[in-house]
Amino acid sequence: ETLLVDRPPLEWLAVLAAYDATLTFMTPDEEQTQFSLSETTAVAGEQAHNLHHGLVMSLFIPDMADGTAIGSALIARTPAADPIVNAAVAVQMNSEDNTVHSAIAALGGIKPSPVLEVLSLGELYKQPLTPAAIAHVAEGVTQVVKPEGNYLGSAAYRQAMAGVVVRRALEDAAAQL
Repeated sequence: ETLLVDRPPLEWLAVLAAYDATLTFMTPDEEQTQFSLSETTAVAGEQAHNLHHGLVMSLFIPDMADGTAIGSALIARTPAADPIVNAAVAVQMNSEDNTVHSAIAALGGIKPSPVLEVLSLGELYKQPLTPAAIAHVAEGVTQVVKPEGNYLGSAAYRQAMAGVVVRRALEDAAAQL
């Protein structure tokens, strides 16, 4: 039911979105709806309204396959504060040649909460998860995201920090692998 609050914990929501968790909830009209949290429109607009007025029926988190890691990182003013920008990545490696099979990043703090920006990190596919590859992808993230600013951080600051948190999250995942 943490997803029902106006400001759900972005770190938790990002990890669930990066790992493609599926939520089933009942709307106020008693209609069951199921969607993947990696679909950014799913946590925005009408479905977000229904979440606030509905009942969570189930949350399905896929089994973590061998060679998979989830990394996360955030930037906040204090350790107890909500993140200004955060990221979670799910990376799956190909066991045959130790290259990236898939990589998904979910970023919070880019748009008004709880909307996440979910990105496929296709530039990592079929290559080793090296520091140079991680740095290249993180730089690409800063070119792709178009954040909105507020009193916690300008759009330019959030854009720069999006690349930083994706890099740190990928480094976290690489250390696990």
